[in-house]
Amino acid sequence: MDRPLMISQIIEYAEVNYPDQEIVSRTAEGLLHRYTYRDAARRSRQLANALRSLGVQEEDRIATVAWNTYRHLEIYYATSGIGAICHTINPRLPVDQFATSSITPRINMSSSTSPSCPCWRSCRST
Repeated sequence: MDRPLMISQIIEYAEVNYPDQEIVSRTAEGLLHRYTYRDAARRSRQLANALRSLGVQEEDRIATVAWNTYRHLEIYYATSGIGAICHTINPRLPVDQFATSSITPRINMSSSTSPSCPCWRSCRST
């Protein structure tokens, strides 16, 4: 193998081999979201570049609070693509448990725009 095995290679493979295959997911607000593997890979790279510009480096921990949507998919591949660690935190956790998470992340990211997420307010303020 000529390079390390990384999760981000999955989206790269999909982009090359199935660029026009549609990904369908439901947003936290309940609407359907449709786009292609090409779009997902492009947006994941854009997010990876944004994280790098914020100073995120290899092995940094990124805590995410997100529903299982296209945005979380992009966060997952973007962090992996730069060698960072994506630590997913259950959005259903009560705020006190969220605040005492076992990691100290470099950046907290939330792709939830829904106040129904118990920790929505606390992650929006970080």
